[in-house]
Amino acid sequence: MKYLILTLSASGLFLTSCSNYDTQAKNDAATGALIGAGAGAVLGDSDNRAGNAALGAALGGAAGYAVGANR
Repeated sequence: MKYLILTLSASGLFLTSCSNYDTQAKNDAATGALIGAGAGAVLGDSDNRAGNAALGAALGGAAGYAVGANR
């Protein structure tokens, strides 16, 4: 539960820093990576939270980039 609170608290800071990217695809990739990392850490098993967060960040970043590139 403390990871969820930490992730949600930090997300505001990270999302505002994403607005400096020069393309929509980069902005969406960063946002997707952040959301994916939070989801991976919260939804994955408790034995490997860091690994789940890394996998979630990679998948979320790729999905976010694809969405941003197709806008």
